[in-house]
Amino acid sequence: MRRITAISVATATLALLAIPAGASARNSQGSQGGTTGSAVDAITGLLPEATQESCDAPFLEQPFAFAGDLLDYVLAPDGSFEGTEGDGWLLDGGAEVIDGNDPFPIRPGADDDAILSMPAGGSATSAPMCVDLDYPHFRLAAHQIPADNGKIRGRLKVETLYPNAKNPRWHKVDVLKPNADEWVLSDFLDLEPERGASGPGGRQVSLRFTAVGGGGFEIDDVYVDPRFRN
Repeated sequence: MRRITAISVATATLALLAIPAGASARNSQGSQGGTTGSAVDAITGLLPEATQESCDAPFLEQPFAFAGDLLDYVLAPDGSFEGTEGDGWLLDGGAEVIDGNDPFPIRPGADDDAILSMPAGGSATSAPMCVDLDYPHFRLAAHQIPADNGKIRGRLKVETLYPNAKNPRWHKVDVLKPNADEWVLSDFLDLEPERGASGPGGRQVSLRFTAVGGGGFEIDDVYVDPRFRN
């Protein structure tokens, strides 16, 4: 484990948003169906210290080595949901942080006893974090909660938003469709940092997860790949 010292990360500090101090997680009634503008306003109030840390000196890990993925990753702001009641996340539609853990050895030895639970229609939006063009994708652990009739019909919609982009809007990255009542590791989910800016340097991104269809979802351990090598 180590911290990135590459020039690309240092330049990422130039893209910091003016985020008010002291902001934390909150429940919102408008981000799911509101305008992109209102979503950007809400996101810029989330956990500024996590955003600053992801710009200055993101901490590198290899959380998926047990699955043969030896790439380096950076934990998204409170991506393990161990903060107080989901600090750094905007929660909607009954989404909440609960006791639990995915079954994978993603963070061995760390405090890891909370997950994010979303009923059907629930969503969660992360605090913004710094990325640049060297951040191609992200991964997470997910578990589909069966519907009341026991059917596995739900889908997890995954979206990104680059609030500093010229025309910021939510972009659907993928829809996860686990076919069993069990935890799974996602494949590589495209981060598409070029949506935030075409040139080099830092830009900020937030992630949104929404449970759609007939069942809810639980997620844990959201990690972003900086594709950094010494």
